[in-house]
Amino acid sequence: MRPFTFRRGLIITGNPRTGKTTLAKYLTDALQKAFPDIKIFGFITEEVRKEQEKRERVGFNLVPVGEVKKEFPLPLPLAKKHTPSNGHPKVGSYTVFTENLEKLLSFLNFSLSKVLSEKGNILFIIDEIGKMELKSTQFILFFERLLETNIPFIATLGKGDHPFFQRIKALDNVLLCEITLENRDFLRERLLLEFIRPGSLIVLEGIDGAGKTTVHQALFERLRDDPRYVFSHEPTNGGYGKRLREALSRGDLTKEEMLSLFIKDRLEHVKSLIIPSLKAGKVVILDRYYPSTVAYQGAEGFDFKELLILNETIAPTPDLLLYFDLPVETALMRLKERGIAYSMFERKDKLLRIAENYQKLLPLFKTCKLDATKPIDKVIHEVLSIISEQVSLE
Repeated sequence: MRPFTFRRGLIITGNPRTGKTTLAKYLTDALQKAFPDIKIFGFITEEVRKEQEKRERVGFNLVPVGEVKKEFPLPLPLAKKHTPSNGHPKVGSYTVFTENLEKLLSFLNFSLSKVLSEKGNILFIIDEIGKMELKSTQFILFFERLLETNIPFIATLGKGDHPFFQRIKALDNVLLCEITLENRDFLRERLLLEFIRPGSLIVLEGIDGAGKTTVHQALFERLRDDPRYVFSHEPTNGGYGKRLREALSRGDLTKEEMLSLFIKDRLEHVKSLIIPSLKAGKVVILDRYYPSTVAYQGAEGFDFKELLILNETIAPTPDLLLYFDLPVETALMRLKERGIAYSMFERKDKLLRIAENYQKLLPLFKTCKLDATKPIDKVIHEVLSIISEQVSLE
């Protein structure tokens, strides 16, 4: 199973009835089939409906999965509608039986302590972090403990104003994706690639003037006859990409319109080239990818975390990010030598903000920093060596 080396796990958020639980179950089943030896610990929260009236929801059950099912073979009631509370907490019209949740948590805590020293494929499933589960202090403590480990997990996250929701959503060390009615079918294929990925995705990133496009072109010239490699760039040469380039040169779109075009271009790119290539075992090498959008659009005033969620919902995370590290002053001199017209103060101010955003991004990925002040031939040689090593490791 592809490890979550630089993220603690996957969190799927979304509005009620968008399919969070269905997606979590799909990923769990797919991983169990792909890795028969995998140890899965956790639970799925399923709706309970009246037998005669399937439309009316009357409660929720905790359904143990994997190793937990061996200890608890039957579902445990989490909540029932229109039931006297008798001291139990309430969420709307539901009475919540936190004691049943805490029975599972006791076993999960014991299991977590046990597997910390084990090797092999281990995965925790927590569906969901919701208003009912948060009625249990033990649940909050367990999830905080899970976050402190290196054990990968898949969790679903409800929405609301509870401080714990906001705390989890603000975490930097998780992959957070948002499911909707429109994207839920696509997310099956996209998110499974975070766990099962035959190919590899390598991206070249850096501020303007760092030389990454020159290096990308040199890589293409040297490796294009090798069928293992696929080269591409963003913005793409597709319809949205062409509109982006025109807008970037004319400057006639609002920042919101620009961001919308970036997302549409990327989604088309992911569906048509990136996902098929990764599933076919190819090494995809990109000149710019969504870290550029987060860094550049973040410098335009968009929220950093929201940009990350928006992009990582649709775009597979890179296996390796090559960052061309260049001082802003050097970048400005290179741009001036190329005869690119700009306002010196505004350009410098913007590049400084972009560079700061990149520094926030780099810890989220397996990153290799390159000294972009070196002669371009040396940088090309260094990148070729890194890519060769990355491919040989897979």
